[in-house]
Amino acid sequence: MTGILPAKYPDELVVANQPESVATGIGFFDGSSGWETRQQYLPEDYKEILDEIIVTKGGPRNITPASGPMPSPIHIPAETAEGRHGSEFTEVPVNWPESLNIINKLREDGYLLAGILPGLFKNADNVAYDNLIMYRPPTHVNLDFDAIHVVPNLAPLHDFMRKEYLRRSTNKAQPF
Repeated sequence: MTGILPAKYPDELVVANQPESVATGIGFFDGSSGWETRQQYLPEDYKEILDEIIVTKGGPRNITPASGPMPSPIHIPAETAEGRHGSEFTEVPVNWPESLNIINKLREDGYLLAGILPGLFKNADNVAYDNLIMYRPPTHVNLDFDAIHVVPNLAPLHDFMRKEYLRRSTNKAQPF
C-alpha cells in the first residue's frame, strides 16, 4: 500500500495537536505490483504524483487494458468515537475507462486523494487491478498536515495532499 489516510478514525492517542489519524504504508514492489503494466484512468495531477512515489522497473512498458466488468467502488463510512468523526473513504478501481468519471465526481463531492493500492485485488477474470483510495474529511475540523509525519519517499505525496486539502478547505473549522 502506498498512501496517507488523513483523519482515518478518532483515537485517544494524540499526535501533535490532533488525534492519531494517520495510517501510512509504503511498499517498494520492484515492479512486482504490475503498476507499470496496467492502464490507469486517473486525473493528470493524481497520475503525476503517484508515478513519482511508486517505484517501477522502468524501461519499456507493455500496457494491457483491463478485462471484464469493472468492480464496484467500495465506500467506507466515517467512524465515530466519543462524538468525534473521522473521514469517509472510497476505493475506486482505476483500470477501466469509467474510473475517471467516478473519480472526478467524487472530487466534486469533496473527496481527496488518500493513496493507491497497486495490484492487490483481482476482478472476476482473476486479473489484478489497482484501487485509488479517496477520503472526504470531516467538515467540523481542519486537518493539520504538519502533524502527519511520513517516510521520506512519501514526502511528495504528503505535500500534494496538503495542497489539495488547502485548496478545497476554506472553512474555519477547529483543529483536532
